[in-house]
Amino acid sequence: MPSDPTTTPTDFSSPPHDPAILGALRLALCTPVREYPPLGDRKAVSILTINGLKLTVALFFSGEISDQAHTDTLLTAAETIAVAVGFAISAFAACVFAFRALVLPMPAMPDGLAYYKHIAARNFETYRAEVYASDDRSILRQMLDYNYTLAVLSKEKFRLLGQSIRCSRLAFILFAVVLVSFVFL
Repeated sequence: MPSDPTTTPTDFSSPPHDPAILGALRLALCTPVREYPPLGDRKAVSILTINGLKLTVALFFSGEISDQAHTDTLLTAAETIAVAVGFAISAFAACVFAFRALVLPMPAMPDGLAYYKHIAARNFETYRAEVYASDDRSILRQMLDYNYTLAVLSKEKFRLLGQSIRCSRLAFILFAVVLVSFVFL
């Protein structure tokens, strides 16, 4: 690397300054943690869509559900109301957990050159000078901070999505019970 950080290096093929750190640097740079938050977001959107469709169909049949709840048999009315309310609550809870996962903010990360907000906070010349002045150890530290922060974000997203999926499964079972009750009752 050149000693003057404002000049552009011409040879990027030179080996790293510290060969002992090369394996760790490769691992940090090639770990696919950047893929997990968008994957969680896609799952959250899918859960929101599926539960939205279930709620739409349930609202479409709300007149029939109401008629079923007002039948002469008290047990059938109580069961219908319990199943319909259980469905609505579990579908809504699934949507809340999915939405929370979707809008989960990035945890605080130490200042560095790996995160776009930290890069954008610098002017271009400062950013370029800091990149050229960085050594392998500082790059490794910044990438480890970035990877760890994304891993923490992903873990929380998938925890919320797990709760959402559990609620969505219950909502599906109750949704099926409500729809099947029209066929057999």
